Amino acid sequence: VPDVYEKASPDGDWLLGSAGGNLYVRPALGGKERPLTQAGVRDNGWDAEDAQWSPDSRTIIAAKSDERQVPEYPIVDWLEPLDKVVSVRLPRIGYPKASIQTELIDLSTGRTKPIQDSSDLRWIGWSPSGDPVAVRSGLKRVGFVVVDQNTGKTRDLFSETTPTFF
Repeated sequence: VPDVYEKASPDGDWLLGSAGGNLYVRPALGGKERPLTQAGVRDNGWDAEDAQWSPDSRTIIAAKSDERQVPEYPIVDWLEPLDKVVSVRLPRIGYPKASIQTELIDLSTGRTKPIQDSSDLRWIGWSPSGDPVAVRSGLKRVGFVVVDQNTGKTRDLFSETTPTFF
């Protein structure tokens, strides 16, 4: 991933990016960045890479990932002129994993609305009515859900479970 990653809105007017654990938008034709979130910090912040724009470019779905409890490991970067040690957080069985809260963000106000039970959702797009649609995946359950943009509540469209594992 490049140092600066920005995602264009569907109407082409805005670029969404992240810096310092927070999201920002800026006009695509040049202009000043405007912060969308302010509660992010290192290892507990927002990332623009997996964020999704609504088709009308007025809403963004983005996840805030809290990795502060995930073990940190030293990794040697051998490609530098002098060996450089960097710390990387890597999940490991038996240790805490990152907690993820996905939220809807209103572009005009910056207000966020948490999406209920969003830790196991993978975003795939938007319904014809304009609501976000996601895949819910787990060890014993998989399905599609739609999110009500007014309440943040999820509703199953289709779900399959198994007594064993998928």
